[in-house]
Amino acid sequence: MKSLPLATVIIPTYNYGKYISEAIDSVLASDYPQSCIEIIVIDDGSIDNTADLVRKRYKSKVQYVYINNSKKVGAVKLGLNLANGKYIFNLDADDLFEAQKIRKVVDIFEQDNEIVHVSHTNNYWDSITNHMEPENIPFYLLDKKIDGIDALTYLYSRKLAYGAGSTYAGRADAIKENFIVSDGIGTIVDEYLAIFTMSQGYSYFISQPLTLYRIHGDSDRNVANENELQHISKHTVFSKCTTAIEEELLKSNTLSERFKYLYRLKSKEYKLYCKKLQRKDSLIDVLDIFIFLFKNFQYFKKDIFIIIRSYNLIRFFIPSSLFIYIRKNRKVVHKS
Repeated sequence: MKSLPLATVIIPTYNYGKYISEAIDSVLASDYPQSCIEIIVIDDGSIDNTADLVRKRYKSKVQYVYINNSKKVGAVKLGLNLANGKYIFNLDADDLFEAQKIRKVVDIFEQDNEIVHVSHTNNYWDSITNHMEPENIPFYLLDKKIDGIDALTYLYSRKLAYGAGSTYAGRADAIKENFIVSDGIGTIVDEYLAIFTMSQGYSYFISQPLTLYRIHGDSDRNVANENELQHISKHTVFSKCTTAIEEELLKSNTLSERFKYLYRLKSKEYKLYCKKLQRKDSLIDVLDIFIFLFKNFQYFKKDIFIIIRSYNLIRFFIPSSLFIYIRKNRKVVHKS
């Protein structure tokens, strides 16, 4: 009987002591043999009860490592360095794995050595109301082997983000030795890890939801109660991280020029969005993004109308004050 490969689950955490036990327990409840699962918790500077809870409750079942606050990027890098598994899974400390997740993902990897990245849909779980809603991923990506760069191009031309976070799994030998990332990427290191992994070979997106993506009041996932200053501050930080990813991608020898220009467009759009939130945008800024788009038309021409619609670029011609008013009222409608 063929022995099963070791799967490493990396759980980066920061002050999520109230959730992390559920995350770890969901891995321990897996129908994949526990002897073939390695769990590594990287505590990125928590000042709550995370350390005591994990060490006392799980002991040798979990490898626990504490580091100074690195804005997540250091936690992910360390987790990858410590991982011994053939396949590496990420689990955010406030999410949960379904029992069959590891087994189903490993089965896909084991069927084809060219597949370096496996992902799937989420179940969005409002832990306050207990409402569950499945995520919708475009049919084009689902249940088939697809070139990773083709998948990335499809996603970013439509301003979509799938394949990262708690849905991410990668083949260790495709990423561990070559994954180099700057500290400036910070909290969106998940996105860069997915991009890097997908650029190394083929991806596979399972249509079945295999992760519970928790929506709660303690994270960036719940924006309903954000005030304007919090919203601006958060997105300004994300914009800087996106710029850092853009700089990393420009160095890549595996990514297509088309994808690099798509990501540069995303970075420019994000910067302009942040300027608009702060009411610092100008007509010159708006024209710059359209000049970039049409100056590099050869990279965008296949999806030019999809890109303009997906990124909603026309909205940048709306005055900032009106833009802020629309955003506020959309949130009010959403809450009601």
